[in-house]
Order: sequence, then C-alpha cells, then structure tokens
Amino acid sequence: MSIILTVISVLLIINSIIVIANGFCKNKGAYLPMYFGVYLLVDAFLFYLDGNVTLAYILFYLACAGVLTMLALLLPVFKYMQKSEDIRPCSHIIILGASVRGAQLSRSLQERLIAAIGYLQRNANCVAIVSGGKGRDEKYSEAYLMKAFLKDSGIDESRILLEDKSRNTFENFVFSLRLTTPESLCVCTSDTHMYRACEVAKQCDVQINAKLSSRTFSGALFNQLLYEACSILRFHLLNIYFAVFPAKKPVR
Repeated sequence: MSIILTVISVLLIINSIIVIANGFCKNKGAYLPMYFGVYLLVDAFLFYLDGNVTLAYILFYLACAGVLTMLALLLPVFKYMQKSEDIRPCSHIIILGASVRGAQLSRSLQERLIAAIGYLQRNANCVAIVSGGKGRDEKYSEAYLMKAFLKDSGIDESRILLEDKSRNTFENFVFSLRLTTPESLCVCTSDTHMYRACEVAKQCDVQINAKLSSRTFSGALFNQLLYEACSILRFHLLNIYFAVFPAKKPVR
C-alpha cells in the first residue's frame, strides 16, 4: 500500500510543478494536486511504519471519501461540458474573469476572450461586459486586461463595458448588471466553470439566454476540475449557511 500511495503522491506533486512552471493554470487549482499528494505521502509513510497502520487506514479512507465526494460534485460539470452550445444572438455578453499574473492573462482567460471575440464579430450589435476585479497579487484588474485584449483584437471600445470590482462569480453578475439592463444575456466562461456560473446566476435572479463556453486546455483540465469540485462544495456549504443565518446573506 505504501508504494502505491507514494507513486500516486509523486505523480500529483509532479503535476502541480509542471502546471505551475508552465503557467497552465493560475488559480488555486494549480496547487491542489500537490496538497493532496503531500497528504498521501504522509499516509504512505504511516503505512511504512507498521505501528501506525490504524491511523494510516483512517487517512486512506478519508482520502477515498474525498475522491468520491469530488466525483459526485463534478457530475453536473461533466454534463454541462457535454451539452451542445446555445449561442443565439443576445444584446449583451458577459465574459467572466479568471486569474491573471501581472499583465499576463491566464490561458483559460485567453480562451474565453477568443470565444467571445468570435461571438461579437458574428453579432455586431452585441455589447460585451468584461467582469473581474483585482486580486491581492494582481497588478491590474482582470477586467482592465480583458478590455485591452478585446480592443487589440478589433472590438470597438464603445461596445465594451468594464466591471472591475468583483471578486467572485456572484459579484460578477451582481456588479455587472448594475452597469446596464440587458434585453438578453449570453454568459461566456470556461466549460468547467459553466455549471457553477449558471447556478450562481439563478441565485442572483439573472436570466441567461445563451451560453458560450471555451474548452479548457487539456494540460490544466485535471487542475481545473479539482478547483471546481472545491468551489462547488463551498457554494453548497454557503447556501446551507445562509439558509440557517439569512441575515448574513450578501445584499444584491
């Protein structure tokens, strides 16, 4: 058992090193395999020490339970990833932000913008809302860099609305719709993020008329799915918390 766990943990740690070194994924998903790998490495060491087998099995079963929970949480994500695109013309398209480093867009965010550019070129009357604030370790807001990318790609500035205060998907929708009242709305995000984005939109009473998803780069797919599983779990736990303590629920 210790050998199997050691091999798996080493592979997970190597995954994180490769993804971080190449900048394939710039959110916490890049580090999650490494954290899990270290956990399994500790478990493998406990199996190696024969005197701690009981604790080792407890940690092992907890890890198995965690994997099964993540798979269950990801089932609707997989269904959304298999769905055919619904990209009917809309008056507005909201492009959800993703992590950036300095002035460099993550590959995930670039793919979203490229998908949105094609949509905007096909729908000349559509207005883009670029939504994403500035993180603690970010030099520029996501929205600022997204707007610059669209302008450099030939999208007229008059067709771009900038929302640069949001810190999460909930605020993406709430703050963006304070800028305008769209007749119809298309949401543009990564295929792995589309399920959660639509669920958050429902909570915000936002009508989604069309969905445009960019395909997640295969080199970061595993990391993004892990990140989504954790984010969906957090989403459900917050819903339970706000159901118990409604006064704590954020004001829209």
